[in-house]
Amino acid sequence: MMRYDMRAYQSTAIARRGARSRAGTDAKRQSLLHGVAFGALIGATLIAPIAARADSGTSPQAIQQAQSEPARAFDIAAQPLADALIAFNEQADLQVAFRTDEVAGLTSRPVAGSYAPEAALRLLLDGTGLTFSRSAERTITVGRSTSDEGTMQLGPILVEGSGERATGPVDGYIAKRSATGTKTDTPLIEVPQSISVIGAEQIERQNARTVSDALRYTPGIIQTQGFNRTNDGFYSRGFQLNTDSIYQDGLRNQANIFDTITEPYLLERIEVLHGPASVLYGQASPGGMVSMVSKQPTTEPIHEIQVQAGSYEHKQINTDHAGRLNEDGTLTYRVTAVARDAETMIDYIGDDKAVFAPSLTWQPDDATSLTFRANYTETDTMYYYGLPFSGSVSDNPNGRIARERFIGEPGFNNWDRTAYNVGYAFEHEFDNGVSISQNLQFSTYDNDYADIWFGSFQPDQRTISRGAYARTDESSVLSVDTHVQGEIDTGPVEHTLLGGLDYSQTSFSRIQYNGTVGALDLYSPSYGGAVLLGANPGTESSQNQDQLGLYLQDQIAIGDLRVLLGGRQDWVANKSDNHLTGVGTEERPSAFTGRVGVVYLTPFGLAPYASYAESFQPQSGTNAAGLAFDPTTGTQYEAGVKYEPPGIDGSLTLAVYELTRQ
Repeated sequence: MMRYDMRAYQSTAIARRGARSRAGTDAKRQSLLHGVAFGALIGATLIAPIAARADSGTSPQAIQQAQSEPARAFDIAAQPLADALIAFNEQADLQVAFRTDEVAGLTSRPVAGSYAPEAALRLLLDGTGLTFSRSAERTITVGRSTSDEGTMQLGPILVEGSGERATGPVDGYIAKRSATGTKTDTPLIEVPQSISVIGAEQIERQNARTVSDALRYTPGIIQTQGFNRTNDGFYSRGFQLNTDSIYQDGLRNQANIFDTITEPYLLERIEVLHGPASVLYGQASPGGMVSMVSKQPTTEPIHEIQVQAGSYEHKQINTDHAGRLNEDGTLTYRVTAVARDAETMIDYIGDDKAVFAPSLTWQPDDATSLTFRANYTETDTMYYYGLPFSGSVSDNPNGRIARERFIGEPGFNNWDRTAYNVGYAFEHEFDNGVSISQNLQFSTYDNDYADIWFGSFQPDQRTISRGAYARTDESSVLSVDTHVQGEIDTGPVEHTLLGGLDYSQTSFSRIQYNGTVGALDLYSPSYGGAVLLGANPGTESSQNQDQLGLYLQDQIAIGDLRVLLGGRQDWVANKSDNHLTGVGTEERPSAFTGRVGVVYLTPFGLAPYASYAESFQPQSGTNAAGLAFDPTTGTQYEAGVKYEPPGIDGSLTLAVYELTRQ
């Protein structure tokens, strides 16, 4: 005789935390994380809420009810099947019956997005060997199939939902989730720090040609230059974001500020974490970080070709292709490319670029994925120093200097850069819900450029002195980040634990020849002046850095309260050499940084929060006495309110902060 345990269960509001749903306030689970990082997740047995199972199979009325049910929002992580069915019971507002012995030891598939309830349940049970049937209008029975009559068999399925992922496309302009602030898939409203997200649609609507263009409406972000085609430069909360504060796909990818200027068409989203980010990323500016997410392979076919033409002889082709490489979709690809031939608003400065960025994902099952990615970029442009203050901002007796005026020499100035990037991202989730991720990237950059800079006006206030140099930079960056994520419940307190180890190695060398060039009349320029470079280099130097970091984080959920705790230890080895003088310096700074924050989620979409965070940033070079600079540290106190109006696709963040750098 079949025996079902019965218990009354009332659906309540779901408190979302990342991709995880609560199993109910009566469900008590306690697990221990052992092994490589945390170990095995051991769940206690749960008594399932059920309803009596009808003997007559699936009734016509039940089938009609199932077909007419609207889609609902589901957010259920891969977890023990009993827990997942309880979460489904809450979110679908249905009565679910099952035998505890039949679901014991089974793990659900994750379900995140908008689905009809039966479609969500089919996805949840995929691979478990269980089926379900409608035994009444609001009752579903889950169990092993004993006959074909009256039972919905679970065959191969492909169910696509509309749920947003932290590293996936943004639906419209309003992102709801991010991984930048926590390295986990977390709703933005639950992160106790300001984060801005710009999705691909907004980038396209703004017609952004650089990442700086894409961020021009982002609060707290100021571009370092008004016109620039050689590098991305930002100030955030008053502090410059250097090479250690600009990330792509979760990893640092620059050793030199002039290494790269990322093409926005290649990106799925651009995110800005305002304030210190050192707890998860190590050395970084106290002002925050910019995190760019590349377009990823998809199972859905994408075939796009854009042809552009515009002002300043702008001609550009963008192309984006994605889809499956085999029938079952275990191999998917993405290829994005950009080819541009253009002039700019400044005389003689072009903006030519060629980019090719392929990626390939192998996903043998829902628990494992491996993505390989590469990027090749060639850039041909010139550096722009701007115009003198007198005649552009302030008055000059000779009038205004033309905005398009070029102060260099067309036959001398150039900026040629070649960049290669290769890497992979690996993820695997074990049956107990513990997941491990590793992300690696290696980048090399070769920069050859020649520039002319300007000095001061001569007495006529129209002729300006100039100097010249030619320089070659070579740099490389190796970055790898490995972390383990798992979940523990201690009574009513839920923990999402993250522990990781990251390592980066950067190398940068420069050789520069300085020279002279004649003055230029900015109101009636005559180009063609001879540039004389020295026979011997004026600068020949190299810098190498190794950084190792160990970090831990706990995201705690207690009812509607969210608490974030994090800590990190960094060890850095810096070596700088002046190859002309034979003088070198070495330093090995280390630091511990921490972060704590709280958020309270109200039922009407308002979330007040407060946080404290620290930063750590080693400095390269030496002072006048030849001693290495001390690392800088920063502290930030931030408080604010986040608001996501119910039923409206919008969000608002209001923050006050005190940010100090020592």
